[in-house]
Amino acid sequence: MYIKHCKLPKNKQIELMKYFIAGSTARTAADLTEIQPPDSSINYVKKLL
Repeated sequence: MYIKHCKLPKNKQIELMKYFIAGSTARTAADLTEIQPPDSSINYVKKLL
C-alpha cells in the first residue's frame, strides 16, 4: 500500500496506517499522531483507497 503524493512526513504516514489497520477512526488516529486538523487524516484515508 502506498501513496503517490502526500504532504505528511513518512513517519506520520506509517503511524496512521498502523492505526487504520487496527480499526481506529480517523479522529482517534489524528489525535494519537498529533495531526492538526483531524481532516488531514480523513484525506489521507481517501488517498489510500
